[in-house]
Amino acid sequence: MEEIKPKIEPSILQNEENFLVGYKMPNTLTSEFVNEVKSKLGLDYLKSIYELDALASGILICAKSEGAYKSLTKKYRQREIEFTFWAVVVGELKQNRSGYSSFVSFDKKTGKVMRVPQLTAGAIHFDFDYSLADRVKQIALIKVRTSQFVPGTIRFAFSEMGAPIFGDSAYGGDTLAQNTYLSLILSRVRFENEANGDKLNYIVLPNKTKPWTYFDCDKLFTQY
Repeated sequence: MEEIKPKIEPSILQNEENFLVGYKMPNTLTSEFVNEVKSKLGLDYLKSIYELDALASGILICAKSEGAYKSLTKKYRQREIEFTFWAVVVGELKQNRSGYSSFVSFDKKTGKVMRVPQLTAGAIHFDFDYSLADRVKQIALIKVRTSQFVPGTIRFAFSEMGAPIFGDSAYGGDTLAQNTYLSLILSRVRFENEANGDKLNYIVLPNKTKPWTYFDCDKLFTQY
C-alpha cells in the first residue's frame, strides 16, 4: 500500500480528477478549508464528505463533483473508510486498550456533546477502538481507530472516561496548560479508489510542538 505524502502544496495531499485529499490546520472550520482550496485551485465544486472538529487538525476527503460526493459519502456511510486519530490525554484511562460505544446528542445551550438514551430523538451512535501508545508523566498518547465519527464525539468520550484531551478547555483538558491547541489529529485515512481499485493510504504528522514532542510521533504514526 502506497503512502501518499504532500506533493502539491502543504494543505493538499492528493488532487485527483474526482476527489481531493487535504490537511486542515487546527482552529479552522472544515468549510473554511474547503472554500480556501476551492478558490485557490479555481474549482467550481468542492465538498468535504465529513466534518472535522474546528479545534482539531487532520485529513479531509473532498469530492470535486456531485457524483463523486454521492459515491464517497456512500462509502463513508457503509464504513468502507478507515480513520486513525491520535490524541494526547490528561490523566489515566482505566484500560489501556478497549472499545467505546455510546449514543450522544449535541447540546446547543452548552455547545457540548452529551450522552443520551438510545431512543432519544436525534441521538447519534458512534464507536471506536483505542489503545495506549506511550505515557509521559501525567499525559498519554492514545491511538483511536474508527470508521465513522461526528465532531466533538471523541473529545466527549475521553472526558467521560476520565482522561480529557490535552488543551480541551470545554471538557476539562486544560488543567496542565491553558490557551493551547487541542491535541487531536486525524492522522491517517485509508480507502479504495473506485476509479482504479488502488488502495490509498494518507498520513500526516502533528506540528512539532508540545505536547506532541514528548512522543516519537514520526515512528508511532506511521506504524500499522
